[in-house]
Amino acid sequence: MSLATEAMAPGTNNMASALAAGLDTIDQKQQVIFTLYVKQVLPLDGFVFWLKADQLISPPELPLVLPVDGSLHHATVNTQGEDENFSTQRIIFTSKDPVSSLSAMAPDTLYMAEVDGYKYAFSSRSNWYKQADLYHYSGDAVYAALADMVVDNIADLDLDNRVVSNSMPIWLMFTHSKTASFANEWQLYPAYLLPDNQFPPYAAVNIDERMTKPIGAGRAYSKTGDRYQLVTDTVEVSFYGVRNDAILDWVDTVIQYGLDHADTFGVMNSPVPGDMKRTQVEISTIAQKKTVTFQVCYYQTRLQAIAIKYILSAYVGTIYA
Repeated sequence: MSLATEAMAPGTNNMASALAAGLDTIDQKQQVIFTLYVKQVLPLDGFVFWLKADQLISPPELPLVLPVDGSLHHATVNTQGEDENFSTQRIIFTSKDPVSSLSAMAPDTLYMAEVDGYKYAFSSRSNWYKQADLYHYSGDAVYAALADMVVDNIADLDLDNRVVSNSMPIWLMFTHSKTASFANEWQLYPAYLLPDNQFPPYAAVNIDERMTKPIGAGRAYSKTGDRYQLVTDTVEVSFYGVRNDAILDWVDTVIQYGLDHADTFGVMNSPVPGDMKRTQVEISTIAQKKTVTFQVCYYQTRLQAIAIKYILSAYVGTIYA
């Protein structure tokens, strides 16, 4: 988000003066405390958590706590769903001064405000008019279903168990990694968990949440009591900035891995890359986007052998002890 306009000299017109006086009356000198959180990526499966920065041995060189004067406006929307009933707490924070820390954060840091027991993260700055000289930041409280993804105590962050039950840990090893026998020129990320404004080349792995299904009669147990079951996933990998020859080589690498490790992972279809259209009208062109869909089989198991063996040392978001 650009701060070029915000950096201009404050407005001195009658509108700005009147609105500033009105804000002083409304907010009654209210001060909101923002707390710094740092993104933590679980190496086993790429899951993202936000950890309170003061829990780190080496926190970022940013204020851990940021008090800001301004006015808060609340709105509540109730939602009823199949598996959760929740209230969306929406908030607009208005300040006379630009809060650059809310607009220009690094992709792995985030300031959250806690108001009346709810943690708020601000997703946008909107409705700014230079002559008014007021700044509006809007966002939602952390949803109840995602509350455990924001961690205040590092002791509550379990680093030993992966979150996902699907084949994501296997896919994350098909990336640039010193531990892999194959080295590509792009990073693979779980779908929806990419860093902000990621530049190509990279790929996102989307495992169809409805298509993890069993193969065979049911579960089995090893001699040591470990549970395992043969299952299948439908996996779509979307690439940006990767050309034809490179992606064909990558597909062959995945297939060959399945042949070499047929006891743990296999490709069941004949995957082919397809060209997709991702446009931007301002530059009248399309992105270099391709997708490949795999049908794979693997053992869904409590064992961490595959995931632990291929923890990605180059993965974004180092977890600090």
